[in-house]
Amino acid sequence: AEQMIYWTDVTTQGSMIRRMHMNGSNMEVLHRTSLSNPDGLAVDWVGGNLYWCDKGRDTIEVSKLNGAFRTVLVNSGLKEPRAVAVDVRYGYLYWSDWGDNPHIGRIGMDGTNRSVIVKDKITWPNGLTLDFINDRIYWADAREDYIEFASLDGSSRHTVLNQDIPHIFAMTLFEEYIYWTDWETKSINRAHKTLGTNKTTLISTLHRPMDIHIYHPYRQPAGDTFPQNNENPGLGRRSLSPRASLLSGSGGLAAVLLALAWVAVLVARGAVVPCLFPCGAGGIPAAAAAAAGVWVWGWLGAPPPSFHIPPSILEEHKHSPEHRC
Repeated sequence: AEQMIYWTDVTTQGSMIRRMHMNGSNMEVLHRTSLSNPDGLAVDWVGGNLYWCDKGRDTIEVSKLNGAFRTVLVNSGLKEPRAVAVDVRYGYLYWSDWGDNPHIGRIGMDGTNRSVIVKDKITWPNGLTLDFINDRIYWADAREDYIEFASLDGSSRHTVLNQDIPHIFAMTLFEEYIYWTDWETKSINRAHKTLGTNKTTLISTLHRPMDIHIYHPYRQPAGDTFPQNNENPGLGRRSLSPRASLLSGSGGLAAVLLALAWVAVLVARGAVVPCLFPCGAGGIPAAAAAAAGVWVWGWLGAPPPSFHIPPSILEEHKHSPEHRC
């Protein structure tokens, strides 16, 4: 298992996509040129590819996990691409866009069969995640204030929650629960993924929490054996033979990595390190995804791990106040 974490970093000095080992070592820059405002990230753990959307360039792009063979997958019809999610089982990439024509779209991981699957009653689609067990796509709308799911083609929509969720930014799913970050309440929450019951606040923070991911073998199912093109991601439904997930579980517990971009907070042994991002008035997110992480272990019944955020991650986070939040 590679045990790597990937994140986007947007500063006044420029934008980057980086990665490092889960223990904080070997941090490296994967992309720094031809980036404007990279936002959501998604890892293809089978084919070994990294997908991201750039709301400044209005593109969805892909490269190998080491940054090689960068390719633009989508370069038209996007206004404010926000989140991306990959389904390696069927070879599809999904995205949300909160621009003039808000929608949720999908495209083959080879760049074919593009379609809009949700376009009605949707305004600011933010969080996006997949339920691999039930073949569903979940999303949250930060303007309409709801969480919904649908079949993978956008049909059979169902509302999970439509109260007390003022500004969801990101979401994920594990077993019977959905987890999300909320900018207005500055909290991390969960609820039953179908009924919306048992809504619980897990963490309250001082600043706006950004992305959230759960790392567990259940969240990284093996893909089908599609023909692959290792030298040109985005051409061919790529996959390698199924291999170990990026981070394997221990004792059946899900390790929950809550990645915070504007706030670098380490909830492990009580350490808290803020990284302030002054925000402009109105609007919704500009930059996203993981400048640092929060390991939440207490409610999983395990002691916190030893995890160090390198100082280099925390420096140069003087973000532009023009970013819409």
